[in-house]
Amino acid sequence: MSNSNIIPSEVHQALNATKERCVEIKGKGLAGYALSYLNALDQAYVQYGIEGVKTQILYILNNLSWWRGPEAREAKKILKKFATS
Repeated sequence: MSNSNIIPSEVHQALNATKERCVEIKGKGLAGYALSYLNALDQAYVQYGIEGVKTQILYILNNLSWWRGPEAREAKKILKKFATS
């Protein structure tokens, strides 16, 4: 996301880890939807501001049920905390 001064660095890291994992499995299934929402974060910010980004992150989280493990738990925790703050 190009608005890095608005989004905390830990959230950027969690989004990057999420995007890497979605790309790694070639965007199949729910990962494809999550990837679409990830790619639309800049547009959400332009149209709706930070609240648009938070809503977009909730959509991303909704499509990450397939992603498991320690990295997934940490990334999801960070994203959920940001999106619901």
